[in-house]
Amino acid sequence: MSSFKSDIFGMLLSCGISIGPELYTLALQVALPCIQAEKRKMLMEHETQKIQELDEQYQNELKEWKGQLRPRKQVIISAMGAIGLLLNHNCSICQRL
Repeated sequence: MSSFKSDIFGMLLSCGISIGPELYTLALQVALPCIQAEKRKMLMEHETQKIQELDEQYQNELKEWKGQLRPRKQVIISAMGAIGLLLNHNCSICQRL
C-alpha cells in the first residue's frame, strides 16, 4: 500500500471509520484531485519564484551593462583619436614613403 493510501486509511481508522474496499476507492478518487491541485499550486509557486529570481538577476546585469556603456564609448573614442594622430603625423620617415 502506498504512503498516501496508508495515510488516508490511517486517518479513517483513527476517526473510528471502518470502510470496505469500494468506499475506500471512492474516497481516494475524491481526495486525489484535491491533492493534485495542491501539488500543482506548489509547483506553480516554486516556478514563479524561480522566474522572479532570474528576472531580478537579468535586471541587475542589464543595469550594470548599461552603466558601462559610457566608459566603454570613451575608451573607444580615445583609441580612435590616438589612431588618427598616428595616421596623420608628419614625420620625415613617413613623408618619404
